[in-house]
Amino acid sequence: MIPRPGEIQKRIIDINPNSTSVVLWVSVGSQSALLGADLEHSTRREEGWLAVLNSRADINKAAYFKVPHHGSPNADCPQVWDQMLQQDPLAVVTPFNSGKGLPQPEDLDRLKRRTSNLYCTSKGKRRPPRRDPLVEKRLKGVPRYIVDGQLGHVRIRCPMSGGVTPTVELFNGAFKVDNPA
Repeated sequence: MIPRPGEIQKRIIDINPNSTSVVLWVSVGSQSALLGADLEHSTRREEGWLAVLNSRADINKAAYFKVPHHGSPNADCPQVWDQMLQQDPLAVVTPFNSGKGLPQPEDLDRLKRRTSNLYCTSKGKRRPPRRDPLVEKRLKGVPRYIVDGQLGHVRIRCPMSGGVTPTVELFNGAFKVDNPA
């Protein structure tokens, strides 16, 4: 988005932070993982997942994928699954407990159609209990949620040389997502 010498200088527009989220490609030995952070999909070639796809080097496909933006549809880019990930990658989605919450059941169904190895770090949220009306009035507009116990996580272990099925361990409510309905 920065002009090159001789180009007209343009004003930088206000950009959604998720459009500029940092995505990481991690390679150790023959193993690779794509960590999608909160990057969203855009129709502009210089933004979001299209910018990643257009700037990547010719590299092997990743066997592991941290699903971006809590599995939301606005972060799902089919070309990433086709061009950057191995067939049926081991994918992990992390819920977001604000508003309606992510991922929604339909998001998990969509992701499950992309891989049979989909894991989620927790079941999501519960609503806070109702308090005294005066307290509720004071807290109006303040986003609140309850975290039950410890945060769940998925641990994936495999030899750097590959060739062996990875070991997946689930902690504190993390789970493997069942087949879509």
